[in-house]
Amino acid sequence: MESTDQHLLYAIKSDFYSAKVRASLDYQAIIYDELVPTETDIEQVLLEQTGQMDCPVFVSSDQSLLETNIHFVQSLEASAFVTRPVLPDKPLLRFVVQLIELYCDSFLILPALYMRWGYDESAINANVRLKRIFPSPLQAQLHANKERQKLTLYGLTSHNGPFFEYHAEQMVHILDKHFEGHRFVLGERLSLADLALMGPLYAHFYQDVRPRELLLNKAPYVMQWLERMMQADSQESQVHPLPEWSSLSHLPETLYPLIQLIGDDVFQFWKENLDAWEYWAANDRAKGEPLPKFVSAHRFIWNAVAVEQPTSVAHVWQLQNLLEGYQKCDPGDQELIANLLGSLDLSGLLEMQVQRRITYKDKHLYHAGA
Repeated sequence: MESTDQHLLYAIKSDFYSAKVRASLDYQAIIYDELVPTETDIEQVLLEQTGQMDCPVFVSSDQSLLETNIHFVQSLEASAFVTRPVLPDKPLLRFVVQLIELYCDSFLILPALYMRWGYDESAINANVRLKRIFPSPLQAQLHANKERQKLTLYGLTSHNGPFFEYHAEQMVHILDKHFEGHRFVLGERLSLADLALMGPLYAHFYQDVRPRELLLNKAPYVMQWLERMMQADSQESQVHPLPEWSSLSHLPETLYPLIQLIGDDVFQFWKENLDAWEYWAANDRAKGEPLPKFVSAHRFIWNAVAVEQPTSVAHVWQLQNLLEGYQKCDPGDQELIANLLGSLDLSGLLEMQVQRRITYKDKHLYHAGA
């Protein structure tokens, strides 16, 4: 791939994961060109350089940073491009923002997809917007077909979809009460949790017909947060100077209901995904090869409905990072985290363990130690 004088972001405006990466770059005031990938880009940049065909992919001008969504925030945080870190140095806060990122990436993608493609009116609106994003109607239609097929891939149906939608509505109401008194998730400083929430709240809820009505009619403070996030560059920090992480002494109590919601609805989802990974990995005979995006399907029961999904390797890896981060904390910080989760019916999370570990290298996920 030829070098360029400009940073490049291969992304799609309506894409869930592109929203987090785009917001990360904007917050760091990094100037870049955003491109909708052509078929040539998909083959020669996305697939060849990263092994995947999906957006987003960021390529720095000197190619010192070429990353996909899976490892983007960690790589950006360690690079010379970052002037305002988004990962707190306080263990409790760091654990919570990574917990919210995992929640967004693994679970909130489901109601987001259902509310976009599960209703005729929403799907028609999404198709119209895609025709404005892509350079040709054919490419827009191909992308729409691929996205709509994810309903089947993730086991989303008219029977279980409304339960995911109801969960998303609860999440929005909780966040609206939180943002009534706080500028960002942790209070006065933007963090990884805010960036992760841009996936569902900006790329889908803000742009899609059905959930947008919810935001406009019942979530005014979430709308104000979205406006702040879309202006969260260096100019915004001049108006509101960046506080030190140490000044954020406590986790806002208005976040407790969100963690409780995760415990009630999402914990079992993560556990089933992990159990399915362990079973598959124990029988995998190609341990030196890059892991596939998904492995064997698993079935879980949620709100009395069955959902059958492929097992996501990336989400197991994210869960592994969250748990290992907790294990690396000193005993005092571990106690703080354990007490928080215990009070909110999520203590079982800390009892989980990824036995067959996953490692990330060269833009791929592998069996650790293979």
